[in-house]
Amino acid sequence: METFAISPYDCLVVKALDNTRSLREAAGILGYDPATLVRKVKRISQEHGLLEKIKGRWVPTTKGRGMMLWAEESVFSQKARLDERPLITIAATTWMTESALIPNFQKLRSELRHKRLWSFRVPKSDFEDELLRGISDYAIVCHAPDDPAIVHKKIAPEKWVAIAPALWGPILAQQTESQQKTFLSNKPFIRHMGFNPGEILGIKLDNSSANFTVDSLVAIRAAVENGYGWSFVPLILINQAVAQNIVVIINLEIHLGKHICIWWRRGRKDLAQDALLIKSWLGEICL
Repeated sequence: METFAISPYDCLVVKALDNTRSLREAAGILGYDPATLVRKVKRISQEHGLLEKIKGRWVPTTKGRGMMLWAEESVFSQKARLDERPLITIAATTWMTESALIPNFQKLRSELRHKRLWSFRVPKSDFEDELLRGISDYAIVCHAPDDPAIVHKKIAPEKWVAIAPALWGPILAQQTESQQKTFLSNKPFIRHMGFNPGEILGIKLDNSSANFTVDSLVAIRAAVENGYGWSFVPLILINQAVAQNIVVIINLEIHLGKHICIWWRRGRKDLAQDALLIKSWLGEICL
């Protein structure tokens, strides 16, 4: 293991002698008795050449002043590192990060927001692997983990809604639910390959009715916004698009039984308290 060529304590002795008017005063600052300090001073002078005696007073040599400055810089550097804010990494899907976490980050309570450095990450592997390997600190996921080494807390139900291009809004607004289903069954559907829309919506859809088949909720939103068809997505994903009258919500009931959850590794006791504040913040966003 690497060690210091000159002990930092020896450098602090040089600094104390330079900052005081007598050896006795320096001894008081350093917590030594004068006799002990005399022995240390002689050793530092003989072994390292950091001190020399001029007119009966020990003063730093040129090398001693360099080491004294190094000691000062090291003290400040250590304090700065101790005061550094810890980095917290939250893993989430692209759509959750883009639509909820970053736009609402300002709502995270200031005592947590300002005392941490934050990183949002879309996992390259699965969420559990990222947490267990320490790549991420928390994960925001819509289901419970399988590994018992991961703690999870439910935050809120994940609300899903059917959406259509804004131009369809006036027509859909005048229709009953039955009429809407008939209308939609004859319109292009933006299909997510991970869901069976017929089972979820109770609408018979021919595979040929899909303009797009995608594996991304963000891509579904983009396709509907551009008028290519209709689909269903988490409400959080399209709040802004609805506010800007780019898409409309269709009055169809969708029950996927999903809950937004926060995960963290069970061994990370330091994360448990912050998790309560993050859970509260996410609860406000998701309601």
